[in-house]
Amino acid sequence: LPEIHREILFDLKMAGVTPIIAHPERYEPVQKDIHLVNQWIQAGCLMQIDAGSLNGTLGKSAEKSAIQIIENRMCHFIGSDAHNDGRRNFCLETALEHVTALTDESFSDLLIQNAYKVLKGESIEQNHIIAEPKKINLLSRLKSKIWS
Repeated sequence: LPEIHREILFDLKMAGVTPIIAHPERYEPVQKDIHLVNQWIQAGCLMQIDAGSLNGTLGKSAEKSAIQIIENRMCHFIGSDAHNDGRRNFCLETALEHVTALTDESFSDLLIQNAYKVLKGESIEQNHIIAEPKKINLLSRLKSKIWS
């Protein structure tokens, strides 16, 4: 992480704030090195994947990174990124179906429970940190989507 990010995250944590990193899969540095997500988690941050990325509507690079983050369970929430009701539709249900297909129903349920915990101001367990994220073959993922 760049030093300024470390300082800001440290200051937030010291102030009792748990940062939620929105759509890390859409950041070019994460697309190049998924280990950045681990660094944010180790720094005490929570990760929110954009449903549109997971559904493939925000580009192949974002989709590939979102799948890798989900498969490695480095995600705490799925967000709609719908800042209003006119720009993007809510595609959370489809995204959660993808999460279940990539992992299992219990992980999909955990993401839903975490969203409720945020609303209630409850703490959220950090997902495990992985040493070496799984690689994915996007072409085989796309083929499986076509045939399913």
